[in-house]
Amino acid sequence: MVKQKIAIFDLDGTLIDSSAKLKADVISAFHRLGYQVSPENIGENWYDLARSRGITREAFDEEFDKRKTWAASLRDGEVAVFADTKSSLEKIAKAGITMALLSKSLPKYTDTKLDFFGLRKYFTAIRTTSPTELTKDDGAIKLVRELGPNNISLATFIGDNAIDLSCERAVAEYYNNQFQTRGVYVNRDGKSIKGYCSVKTLSEVADLLIQNGR
Repeated sequence: MVKQKIAIFDLDGTLIDSSAKLKADVISAFHRLGYQVSPENIGENWYDLARSRGITREAFDEEFDKRKTWAASLRDGEVAVFADTKSSLEKIAKAGITMALLSKSLPKYTDTKLDFFGLRKYFTAIRTTSPTELTKDDGAIKLVRELGPNNISLATFIGDNAIDLSCERAVAEYYNNQFQTRGVYVNRDGKSIKGYCSVKTLSEVADLLIQNGR
């Protein structure tokens, strides 16, 4: 049996540009809770910011859920698919590389985004880490189990922040290095994260995956 190479993508900030909406939603939630925060304060995990202000995850979620719906934001053009997303996914698919999606959004929000932009067809498996998993690492481990660890030679985790990439190490440890793992950091401003391959575009991700697949 020939083992497969898989590419596991994050969604928000990696395949679709939703940063402005997410930051506005988080800021509004904190405002309703009586706190003023700036976009620079939010960081990668707004639950950490909430805890630092004595706000429980449940209390924050209650206010965060009052935000403008994804369907409305998509309809109003407040969220966009990155210009190179579909062409890059097409290129990866044609190269025979299996793709999966791991998102922190609730399933209903992930479904809304995927269907709106027509991205669902590219992914063999789709998993969300909210609300069923405590961390994205947990979701990654279960996603790999779904794909079949015995069938994998290399798993590449692709995302726009450290939480997306740390899955690589968690999976490697959990599966006792049964297959190779790596993380690829996508930052369109050219920033990097130590210990990971860094690229500026999804086109570079596609080239990297295909080159490694030969």
